[in-house]
Amino acid sequence: MPEKVLTIIIPHYNTPDYLERLLISIPVKKEIQIVVVDDKSNTDMHKYIKLKESYKHVEFFDNETEKKGAGVCRNIGLTHAIADWLLFADADDYFVEDFYEVAERYFHSANDVVYFAPTSIDQETNRVSIRHLYYYEIVNNYVKKSNKTNELYLRYTYFGPWSKLIRRSFIEDNRILFEEVIVGNDTMFSTMVGYFMQTFQATNEIIYCVVNNKDTLTKKISEENFYIRFDCFVRRCLFIRSVNSKKDYKIVCSNVNFLGIKQVHDAIIYKLGIKNILDICKVMRKNNIGLFHIKYLNPITFTKYLIHSLKRDVANKRHYNYEMIESKDYEVK
Repeated sequence: MPEKVLTIIIPHYNTPDYLERLLISIPVKKEIQIVVVDDKSNTDMHKYIKLKESYKHVEFFDNETEKKGAGVCRNIGLTHAIADWLLFADADDYFVEDFYEVAERYFHSANDVVYFAPTSIDQETNRVSIRHLYYYEIVNNYVKKSNKTNELYLRYTYFGPWSKLIRRSFIEDNRILFEEVIVGNDTMFSTMVGYFMQTFQATNEIIYCVVNNKDTLTKKISEENFYIRFDCFVRRCLFIRSVNSKKDYKIVCSNVNFLGIKQVHDAIIYKLGIKNILDICKVMRKNNIGLFHIKYLNPITFTKYLIHSLKRDVANKRHYNYEMIESKDYEVK
C-alpha cells in the first residue's frame, strides 16, 4: 500500500477557528494527506498564519486564480492530491471520532464511491440539527433496500461532496471537476460522480458531521446566489433527462429537489418578488420541468413534505444572512 492512502481536501475562507476544529478531528497519520486551499481570506489572518505554523503535517495552498469560491479551491486541491482515495470537507464541519478506522475498511474495495450517512449539529445550540436528515435518508433507504428508485436517488440527489469516499483515479479518468461558481459548485460534481460510478456502496456508518451555522454560503441569501443555483438546477435536470430513460427520469424528478415548486419556495425565501417568480416558472415550462408531482397529491405525502419544509425553514431562519445587492437581470436558458 502506498504511503498516502487518503487525501482530504478542504477549502477555507475566513474561519480559522472552525478550520482548527476540523484539523483536530483528523488523526495525524502518514497515510493521510491533508490539503487546505485558502480562498483569498481577508480577516483573522494572524490566526490563520498561526494555524499554518502549528500544523506542519498539513499542506496549505492559496487560491491564486482570478476566481473565488469553494469549487475553485477544491479543483486546486485535486491537482495536489496524491492518495488513492479522496474525502472532501468544509472548513466549518468536522469528522467524527474514529472516522478513519471506519473509512479504511473500504480502502481495499473495488468501489468507485462509498457513501456514508452524515450527521449534523447546530453551531449555536450544539444540538443535533436537521441539516443531515435528507442525506441520511438517501443513504439509509439504499442500505435497507437497493432497488432502482433508491439507487437513482443515491446517484442523483445526494448533492453534497462530503461524507463520500471517492477513488481518485475514478475522478481523473472521467475528468470530473467542480464548477467554479460562488455557490452550488458541488451539485454538478456530485451529479457526474453519480452518473459515471460503476461500482459503489452505501453504509449507514457515520464519519462526518455537518455544522449548521450562519457563516456558510448556503445561508447567504441574495438574488445573484439564487440565480446561480437556479441555472444549475435547470442544467442538472436537462443532463439527467438526457442520460436516463424516460421511466428513470420520472423516478428522479419525483424527488422534491427536482420539482419546480421547490424553486418557487426558494424564490420566496430569497424574496425575489412575483415578477421574478413568474419568470422562473416560464423558464421551467420552456425546459419541460414539472412544477409538481402526482405523488404529492397524496395527503400523507404532502403533509410530511410540508412539515419537513417548515422545520427546515424554522431551523435555518436564524442563520439566514440576506445580502443587499443591486438587482440585475440574470440570463437563465
